[in-house]
Amino acid sequence: MNPTPERIICAAIHWQNGKEYGHQPKNIESGLVICGRRHHNAILTLVVLRAKTRFGLWRTRRHRIAQGFMTDRGNYYDRRQSMKIALKSNQVKVDNELLFSEDLY
Repeated sequence: MNPTPERIICAAIHWQNGKEYGHQPKNIESGLVICGRRHHNAILTLVVLRAKTRFGLWRTRRHRIAQGFMTDRGNYYDRRQSMKIALKSNQVKVDNELLFSEDLY
């Protein structure tokens, strides 16, 4: 067991399209997680990826896109769970309900 608390390392989005992909966060069974400095960077990456497919961005709108964060242990968490992790690891000082990348850097 690791004695140091889990830490948030970057913004991420989870595109839940029901498909399984390799090399995804340990706690994600399906869908694609895309990381970025901020959430808009990850969203833009998804837009570019989807625009290069036969269906384009319109297909993306049928699936759920959640915003969250990646940790140093390879896990993806939503904004609410990420705030708890950031507080526990002293990465933020203010106890808000949701974590935003602006709270970290």
